[in-house]
Amino acid sequence: MNKLAWKVVTVTTAVFAAVGFLTGITTPKTYTAAGILAPEVVNRQLPLKTLTGLSGDVVGHAANYSSDAVKIYFYPTIVTSTPFLLKLLKTPVTTSNGLDLTLEEYLDHHQKSSLVSKIKEVPRKILPKKKKDVAVSDSLAGSEEVYYIPEELYDKTTDLCGGIIIGVNHRNRKITCGFTCQDPLVAYQVCRTIIEMLDNYIRDYRRSKFEELYVFLQEYVGSKRQEALQAQARYAAYADAHLGIHTEEAAEEMISLEAEKNLAVDVLMEVEATIELVRLRMEKPAPVFEVINPPFLPVRASGPTPWRDALALGILGLIISGSVVFLEDKLFRK
Repeated sequence: MNKLAWKVVTVTTAVFAAVGFLTGITTPKTYTAAGILAPEVVNRQLPLKTLTGLSGDVVGHAANYSSDAVKIYFYPTIVTSTPFLLKLLKTPVTTSNGLDLTLEEYLDHHQKSSLVSKIKEVPRKILPKKKKDVAVSDSLAGSEEVYYIPEELYDKTTDLCGGIIIGVNHRNRKITCGFTCQDPLVAYQVCRTIIEMLDNYIRDYRRSKFEELYVFLQEYVGSKRQEALQAQARYAAYADAHLGIHTEEAAEEMISLEAEKNLAVDVLMEVEATIELVRLRMEKPAPVFEVINPPFLPVRASGPTPWRDALALGILGLIISGSVVFLEDKLFRK
């Protein structure tokens, strides 16, 4: 490359690095509070699962309620869902300056905008914006429901989602949960709130599933009790009618009726035992997860990093300018 090409590459790299550094120093400091969670491993299988082959597909279908309906890989979807974020916006927080307000009020009035954010907001302020509602699907309550919220509020949930950290390590079965904002105390409080809300949501979801199963079993046990009584009555009636008769046919029928009676009684006892277990799990639900590394109040800013941003953009400028100069030299110069 000639001297002009070197100058182009140098100037471009310097400009990119300067933009990165300027962006870094004009971006307000942010703080991150994060915790690590480990799902509790407990045996949640109900005795009904063993009866799938004995009492039919109905009991087998009910047994599906015994396992967690919310797997850990759904946690990020729950935390970043619009209904969850709308509730999180109403969370009361206390700033480092001692102000008591909601998270929505803090984000609206106490967060500083970076230079890049201010540039992005220019078109919004210049161009007239038509107010409209956004359709939101809420499936967290156990039933699909569509409702509408103002677009401005929907934009707030989108911005809030950008500050949430939620990740699942499937290999080690660990969940990382955190929150980033410009106030360390708010970041700490919101992170704790996210963990509590996630825990409450999963507990409520489990409880609702067990309540559905409990209602179903209360109806189901009535039919099983009736079947057991009828089987006992058939066995007793046949035994009384063939008392003293020792034919091979009578003995085989007695064995068949006794097996039918025992099966009906066994199924009834299993269903009744499952009802009691379901009732206990409704009253005392199993723990969701253990906070093995609780969030702490951050004392150091997590961002921005002006020198790192300058280096990253400088390298990007070097690659772009170098590629352009190289292609221009090889393709357009003979």
